Amino acid sequence: MEVNYQAIGKRIRKIRKSKKIAQEKLAEITDYSVTHISHIETGSAKASIEAILKVSAALGCTPNDILCDSMAGAKETFLNQITEKLVDCTEFEIRVISDVVNATKQSLRSRKNFFEN
Repeated sequence: MEVNYQAIGKRIRKIRKSKKIAQEKLAEITDYSVTHISHIETGSAKASIEAILKVSAALGCTPNDILCDSMAGAKETFLNQITEKLVDCTEFEIRVISDVVNATKQSLRSRKNFFEN
């Protein structure tokens, strides 16, 4: 399995921005330089295990939140992320989202079967 450092960096940046934390502040908390944080976020530097642990602690998330695309068995992490996004939805919104999910799932499975044959 190959680690996608660009995907990890994008996820770190997305989480950081969602929490309204500047790169400078993240660098200060983690004791890394702003340049190093920037390089991690762009994927031009490989984030070490130590860096991922420090960054996740600083951002108040789990390492799984950062690594989920790079892990086998990340299904639970993605299900948790979906659930978090749906918590504030109305019943009507949930019904529409459910319809979209069902249609997407059906389309994906029919295309998968098409390409496998």
